[in-house]
Amino acid sequence: MDSHGSVIFIHPDALEISPAVRCSSKRPLAKLVVECAEEWPFGGCVHDGCEGLVRWLSSRPPKSVTFTIWNLPGFPWEGEDFDYWAWYDRVMAEVAAWDPPPILVDVGCFSVTYRGEVLWPPESRRVRRRADRRTQPPGAPFPLGWYGQGLGGYRPCESTYDCYPPDELPPIRVPLTGTFDWLRAAPKLVRSIAGHPGKTDDELAKLVATVPVGLPAEFVEFFRSPELWSRIRSVTDCYLHLDDAAGEIRGGSGRLVRFLSDSQYCKHWCLHLSPCGTRHSVVATYFYTGSDCGRPWGSGVTAHPRDITTCAASFEEFVYRFWLENELCFTSDRPEAMPVGGAEYLAFYSDRASGV
Repeated sequence: MDSHGSVIFIHPDALEISPAVRCSSKRPLAKLVVECAEEWPFGGCVHDGCEGLVRWLSSRPPKSVTFTIWNLPGFPWEGEDFDYWAWYDRVMAEVAAWDPPPILVDVGCFSVTYRGEVLWPPESRRVRRRADRRTQPPGAPFPLGWYGQGLGGYRPCESTYDCYPPDELPPIRVPLTGTFDWLRAAPKLVRSIAGHPGKTDDELAKLVATVPVGLPAEFVEFFRSPELWSRIRSVTDCYLHLDDAAGEIRGGSGRLVRFLSDSQYCKHWCLHLSPCGTRHSVVATYFYTGSDCGRPWGSGVTAHPRDITTCAASFEEFVYRFWLENELCFTSDRPEAMPVGGAEYLAFYSDRASGV
């Protein structure tokens, strides 16, 4: 008796789902998918993985397997105002009700599952999916967490950035008055996050014109002061990337102004302006990259609450922690060049490790 079923490639972190490959084969379909996984690495893209499976199935002996490609319902066409998280959840719920349910190939953690059981890889080779370590205080509009790099033996990091909950961050011990006096006292650097001062000036002028109310004075002052930018560097090659407009957040949770981006576009930091326009904070996003291209797969300006993590209660707080942590990375092998406050910052992690 032939085995019937379907295979879908997914990437939950990227909100990606491939078309379904519906198959009929002489052998159990799950075994074929596992064999394919062993012989043909699926990679990190659902579409490449789906194409790889189709090529692999096409190489099987004639008549041993037949298949068709089925598009999934409700694909969010570029330019339409889709809620991508709701779309992903809805499609996954729909395919789970198929009889039989599909075999799922997760290209994010490189696993093959069926009915919730992991079929591949063997347990010794499995990639652990990261736990969400952010916190969600009552009444907070978004989860809280700091996206930072590792600090040598003081703070481990499994990727470019890890998310550290607020209670695992050292307290800031310098006065944050909006004047950036602590940064003015730091040395100028040959290479910094400054980027293109002239372009940033133009973007700031447009931003102030389009968002005349709500921008905190410390934010505007910072971007009017290139001498401050030249004192900040990034070990992950982040750069100032000021947006010239504010993007709306779905559900009326305020607006975002992107001001800093990772060079590989794996993280963006934005000024969050509250709906009332009287409060601000700094948040991190992945999908929202700015008012000109704020959604996956196309243009748009609507950010999504599920893509937002509050990193700092104020702009100056964010700049200080960002500056200090990057300086600690750059001076880790030169104790004599450690920035002011760096020893106390690292002592926090030493004390935690020793149970103090």
